[in-house]
Amino acid sequence: MKQRASRVQNIIRSGEFYAIVLSLGAFAMSAYSVLVVLRQHEDERTAELTHTLYERVQENYSLKLEHPTLGHIFELPEDYKRTRDRLRLVVTDMSEAERIKLVESEKSLAVMHYIMFEELYYNLSLATQSNEKTRLHVIEEMIGYYTYGLLRNPRVLWLSSPEGENLASHLNSDSYAYYRQEVLENVESPLTEEPDPHGLFPPQGGT
Repeated sequence: MKQRASRVQNIIRSGEFYAIVLSLGAFAMSAYSVLVVLRQHEDERTAELTHTLYERVQENYSLKLEHPTLGHIFELPEDYKRTRDRLRLVVTDMSEAERIKLVESEKSLAVMHYIMFEELYYNLSLATQSNEKTRLHVIEEMIGYYTYGLLRNPRVLWLSSPEGENLASHLNSDSYAYYRQEVLENVESPLTEEPDPHGLFPPQGGT
């Protein structure tokens, strides 16, 4: 023990000790600098992503303003029927050609919901893999707007289903599995509205 203590004292007195301390200090500062840079990079990426996502939301609202007769496609489940029934009064006298055009436009907007959802899912996967917690929180909030909101819209649900236009089949396998888990088969938060096979144009005498 005495020999070991003496050896330690000799190292402390020598320049080797100070060299070790300086090396450790430099390493610690370097590691801290890397963490700061990574955090700044994550913050910048999060800010950029947030800006992009909210631009997309604004684009959605712009489309809704440009196409008021398709407002039902943008509604959350609890507001869907009220908007759909109001819009049905507007499209009553449309010709067959105009109705077909409107239904095709419905599909296009529903596809846009799925494109946005898939982009969010891709970013969610990347943020999870890199453990970017701030960025992950932002993406989870936004993707929840789709999985608990727009993708549960009754008309979107119908257009997504195999009985409808099967739009959800265009998702890749991973995002489709997430869609099924979070939207169609979510035990903790099940669907509250049935898919709407008719939309703005109910069968004669139907609802």
